[in-house]
Amino acid sequence: MSKKNTNPLFSPQREKSGPTTYSKYQYQYNWGLSKVLSEHESKKEYAVFVELHEDVVTVDSFDSKKAKFEFNQVKTDAANFTITKLTKLKSGSSVLGKLLDSCLNKKYSSQINSINLIAVNGFGLTPKDPGIQKEKLCITEIEQTDYAKLETKIKSELGISGMPDNLYFVIPVLPDNGFEESVIGQVSVLVNSLFPSSQTNSIDIYRTLIDEMNRKGTNTFDYEDWEEALNKKALTSVTISRVINTFTAPKNE
Repeated sequence: MSKKNTNPLFSPQREKSGPTTYSKYQYQYNWGLSKVLSEHESKKEYAVFVELHEDVVTVDSFDSKKAKFEFNQVKTDAANFTITKLTKLKSGSSVLGKLLDSCLNKKYSSQINSINLIAVNGFGLTPKDPGIQKEKLCITEIEQTDYAKLETKIKSELGISGMPDNLYFVIPVLPDNGFEESVIGQVSVLVNSLFPSSQTNSIDIYRTLIDEMNRKGTNTFDYEDWEEALNKKALTSVTISRVINTFTAPKNE
């Protein structure tokens, strides 16, 4: 019997938070990419920002005056978000308060279509109709007692007059395990729908796009010019189309 090849580094690790934190942020990036890929066929133009005011911000137009935004805070916590967990203050802010603070009373607030809290393990909130389960639950669809508790806590934290009607609690379709493979599969389905029977390299398309998102997401500069912000901080539909075309060859007839 051969001698076991013992790992000389096999010993309890002092710190394991690094990989967990990396996975958390990579999920946010992949969720943002997955969201815009799901809309690529139907939208003429769009862009996605990562780490700009919120975890993921999507925009439906390159025209700064017409642009409408979706602000998304993405959470991968193991437990679901109860009212207490949503409103518990940590370093002066709660999870829900921090999200709303980045969206309300800002110069861009009127251009925000929806404010979304994304949680992979869901929420401990009671809908008005308990028999209906939704992936995306609007604040106005929550049972009145739960609504009142949230509103009281957030009013106290932020000093606002009431809860915004465009606040949503969302359970994502993208799994928190194997999310890279899921997005690669999504790329394959998208390319096949755009170019049936074509030859493509979905992995190279995915890697190019996620690398671009990582590069732009770590850019911490602020840009007053809108076109410059799109160019240096956002992944746009133009870039996604170009990357798909680069790694896709139509069927040779």
